[in-house]
Amino acid sequence: MPIPVAALILSSAILVSGCGGGGGGASDTPPPPPPPPPPIADVTLSIPDAVSEVKEWQDDTSIEVTVALSQAVNTDVVVTLESSGTALIGGDFDLSENPVTVPGGSLSAKTLLMPIRDFEAEDAETITLDIGAISGDGQLGDAASVSLEIADLGGVYQEAKSRLYSKLYLFIGDPVITQTAIEFSPTMLNHGAVTSEAVRVGFRVSALKNLSDSIWSRSQSAPPISPRPHDSGDSRNSFEPTFSIPLSAFPTSGPYYMQVFADTPNTDAPDARQPRDFGGVVINTSGGVRLTCPDLARNTSPGIEDPLRAQQWNLENTGQAAYADNPGVAGEDLGMTQTLQDGPTGDGVKVAVADTGLEICHPDLEANVEAGASFNFNQSYWAGASALDPFQPATYGDHGTGVAGIIAADADNGIGGRGVAPSAQIRGYNMLAAVDNYGYFASLGASDSQPDSTDVDIFNMSFGVLGGEYDASAQEKGLFQNGVNRLRSGRGAIYVKSAGNGFGRCNSMLREAEVEVGREDTDADGVTEPVYVTVNINDEIGCVPSTSLPSQNLPYLIPIAAFSANGERSSYSSAGSNIWVSAPAGEFGVDDPAQITTDQMGGGQGYDAFFDGLTFAGAQIPVGSTENPHGDYINSFNGTSAAAPNASGAIALLLEAQPQLTWRDVKYILARTARKIHADIPEVKVGFGGAAAMLRHAWTTNAAGYHYHNWYGFGAIAVDEAITLARSHTPDGLGDFRDGQDVFRMAESLSIPDHNGAGVTQSINVSGLDAGLEVEAVQLHIRATHPFTNDLGIYLVSPSGTESLLNPPFNEVLTGDRDLDWTLLSNAFYGESPGGDWTLKVVDVAAGHVGTLDSWALTFYLGDIPGRE
Repeated sequence: MPIPVAALILSSAILVSGCGGGGGGASDTPPPPPPPPPPIADVTLSIPDAVSEVKEWQDDTSIEVTVALSQAVNTDVVVTLESSGTALIGGDFDLSENPVTVPGGSLSAKTLLMPIRDFEAEDAETITLDIGAISGDGQLGDAASVSLEIADLGGVYQEAKSRLYSKLYLFIGDPVITQTAIEFSPTMLNHGAVTSEAVRVGFRVSALKNLSDSIWSRSQSAPPISPRPHDSGDSRNSFEPTFSIPLSAFPTSGPYYMQVFADTPNTDAPDARQPRDFGGVVINTSGGVRLTCPDLARNTSPGIEDPLRAQQWNLENTGQAAYADNPGVAGEDLGMTQTLQDGPTGDGVKVAVADTGLEICHPDLEANVEAGASFNFNQSYWAGASALDPFQPATYGDHGTGVAGIIAADADNGIGGRGVAPSAQIRGYNMLAAVDNYGYFASLGASDSQPDSTDVDIFNMSFGVLGGEYDASAQEKGLFQNGVNRLRSGRGAIYVKSAGNGFGRCNSMLREAEVEVGREDTDADGVTEPVYVTVNINDEIGCVPSTSLPSQNLPYLIPIAAFSANGERSSYSSAGSNIWVSAPAGEFGVDDPAQITTDQMGGGQGYDAFFDGLTFAGAQIPVGSTENPHGDYINSFNGTSAAAPNASGAIALLLEAQPQLTWRDVKYILARTARKIHADIPEVKVGFGGAAAMLRHAWTTNAAGYHYHNWYGFGAIAVDEAITLARSHTPDGLGDFRDGQDVFRMAESLSIPDHNGAGVTQSINVSGLDAGLEVEAVQLHIRATHPFTNDLGIYLVSPSGTESLLNPPFNEVLTGDRDLDWTLLSNAFYGESPGGDWTLKVVDVAAGHVGTLDSWALTFYLGDIPGRE
């Protein structure tokens, strides 16, 4: 049927209207009004009302600067702050954020104004912050600037170099023990800076019973001992007399001590106290020296929980005090809660304790001592010693026995505590007590007989030397290359090294100064008292970095730093760019917890008896108690010497879980799973000559995602996570190792600006390397001519922008007059691509000596390293 025309038109209109168009008379409808313009906020600047100045010496106190909007807007408002006045941004103060972003919908944002110390006498400096460029929906408000002053700390270190002094080190040395006498040669070293004075020394030697009653004594004078520049040979002047104590001088059997004092009558140095050291022996009933492990009756109870286990915070920190005055912080431990329940326990893994000795018959160790594998390097020098018993005859404690207990004390035998890997096999090499120098190489994998050290999986190296600006010898480098390439059937031995205890060892240069910064209000008697600030930058950055020990600048070692039961750096633990990870060690067991471990057996000897005799140790595990009935345990073992065996035990667990891991796999797993510890540690900047130098970084995350800090390496060992990764990781899965084959050199000499925190920079372009290779380690070899290298800070920046401090200024070992020819290592670039421009920066922070950067080279150790998310 036909449709009417009117209906057709109406339908059409409806259809068109339904499509959203006008149609018909709709064309006369007015358009909608435009949207209103976005609001524009006024931008203002403010600081707290009560603040008019910031104090240079309070660089941990920051001033909040607020960027405020008059109203919230939808877009981010980005405000750039500009500075004027006599104080320089980057030299006298920093801003934590600039530009400052106020997020859309917010009314304000803050930045922190942080003063930078410069230790230079100057008038109070002024700061004016102004609002500069504004992006987003903001415009300049009425309060567009703020002003304040920086109160000056004054000149502190201008005369520091005139306060150099000699530091004397005294070592008793290892005795020669005959059938009739004990012969030993105490050594005095003048470790001072070369500009300090010679020191006249007189020795006084006594044999003591119970650290009190002298039964024999002798004195001997020495000529003046002058300091020397540091070098790789006999690096300091020394004097070494010989004393011989006849065994007939000891009236009865039992423990005795030798004490050596060195008088320094001609020096007014701050270290003019009398250096002293101790030795000692146990005289047996036949009148000879005890030289083999004694057969002392001890009762063990298999299957019974160890009585000291609950106090071992390194294994599981619940906030226990471990016989110290103060508790730790729960959770600051090895992160092995699951492993303690389910294993592994280190079964089948062989660990060599290269140290002072080992009590192979200690009841908490003997079950895990590998039969016939230990060795005594002094069998030819000690009448009656056994070649297979590295017994330490000294009565004041055996360092190696303490180390071994942390690694592998037996578990659940009803006595003492337990080790991190209580089923690992241990052996002792007494190379630190060796009268000659043969033991070092033989103890670390280079000997196949007397001893055979080639079948060791893990070498625990809880020792160090004074260190200096020299390199590891070719023989030492070859030792470790052989170990990582050939031992463990080519998978490589694991060399676990204590990083050093030099953080507080500022011996040659007096860096501490007391500065008057004002006066207190007048009291009721009309007296005003001055206010002083004690300044010592080495308290914040350390004295002797771990890079000062030459072998630790080789990539084949795993240097271990120490942390306390509170989860921060142990007070002594050296900082450095070569540290790999950190492990528990603690403090001194008096105020704060140290490590609980095995001690020399028996009363009247060992660390516990020795420290008690010196009224040092304070709280100790009570001898005669259920926990320590015979005095076989100690609660004050510490140092990075204690951190290393914690790491060795953890690695033994990894090797049981996945025996095919290579030495590089182990390093990767530790780095990948390490826990960031002390996460809020602040950076330390100091101004020198109008420019700031970074003396301590905060935690850095590199371009591969690995977090790194010179105090902790990649962080604290996390055993449970490491074992999980070890079980899923493909052994030898890091590609072929390029072992220092890639070297890039720069030989253009540059002057180093004197007393200038900006320093001098120079870059090397690294190219031509195989794609897909990442950094495992970087070595810097630097040559510099400078009359006082203690002034120098050395930094390396990768193409990705990661900065590593390889040598901090005021390094204690650089107080000699020797120019630098030195190799340093950094692990901070792990996993980054090596390609691009690498920049070296050298900073001279103290006035009065000018030098040059002569040349430098980078050596790369490369592999296929997965990034860390």
